[in-house]
Amino acid sequence: MKYISLKNGFLLSSLVIFGCAAHVKNNNPSDKVTVSESKKISDTHVNLSLEYIHNNALDLALDQVNQAISANESNAKAYMVRAITYQLLHENSNAESNFQKSLSLDNSSPYTHVNYANFLCSQESYDEAFVSFNDALNNPLYLSPEVGYYNRGKCYFQRNDLESANENLLQSISYKHVPQDSYILLARINYKQYKYTDANSYMDKYSGVQTPATLWLHIQILQALVDITQDKNKKKSYENNEKLLAKVLVTDFRSSVEANEYIALDGKQMVSSGSSLAKAEKVIEENEEKDDSVNNSKMVMETEKNGRRYITISPHNTLYSISKAYDVSIIKLKKINRLSSNNILIGSKLYLDSK
Repeated sequence: MKYISLKNGFLLSSLVIFGCAAHVKNNNPSDKVTVSESKKISDTHVNLSLEYIHNNALDLALDQVNQAISANESNAKAYMVRAITYQLLHENSNAESNFQKSLSLDNSSPYTHVNYANFLCSQESYDEAFVSFNDALNNPLYLSPEVGYYNRGKCYFQRNDLESANENLLQSISYKHVPQDSYILLARINYKQYKYTDANSYMDKYSGVQTPATLWLHIQILQALVDITQDKNKKKSYENNEKLLAKVLVTDFRSSVEANEYIALDGKQMVSSGSSLAKAEKVIEENEEKDDSVNNSKMVMETEKNGRRYITISPHNTLYSISKAYDVSIIKLKKINRLSSNNILIGSKLYLDSK
């Protein structure tokens, strides 16, 4: 199951969009082929639009979905994708009208109901949003209920109903294909409720891409555990994990707001709130050289038939740790692997050599 995480925070399952074209009854064989081809062309443009949304190329996404609707004006899924595109472009009036058009063409689609509910939640129309969520989650044909429960939980969280949010997120993680953002939101809820051990457990289960926000949340949870834990061994473990994550945050995301917050607020680890990130990185690196052995132990270098070396990324790997382990600069690693940022995807190959 593939999920697309959109920049406003909700998840969209890739199977939301596409299904088999409906059979069209027509006595003229040539007309039947023409209608069928139009549906295929329309769905192809919808596929392309979704990929452009995933890559934040919203103008191109809008162009493709417009072509999809031109090819088949009855394509309810195309109107849904156009609504999502307009939502991401903050054109809320156009988003609303396209969601309504999609539902008028196919009111039974649980996927449209979930995405419309997300839109309504973003507009703080909570009561209407929950009606739409219920329509989707009560539909036995909904094949991605874990995504629906995540999004409904996120909407409850936004409304500050933490109990209902927690209930929905627990439903979400009970399925085989767990949306990884469910773990992050569960950790955030438990952190707000001072349940730091549970919050840390959810962060440990998270296997998605690490961002400044996820790292900073985990650091804050570990800091809280250090403060309240009496067991010396556990306290030391929490401290080591906190320092390891802090090094990743400061070195890999040095310009982020979260890295600056860490430097400014953590007087125990860093020299002062006015310290530069470069100086902060040096402090962490000097104190935590032993942590490199933790990252390095999780790296397994393999070689393709052509002799090209690569690493399969594990949850604790970073460009920084790989760079140090194999004496390849971060700049070179990014160039070899055509990376536009320091983010690396767990389970993907990171090449150490050029072709």
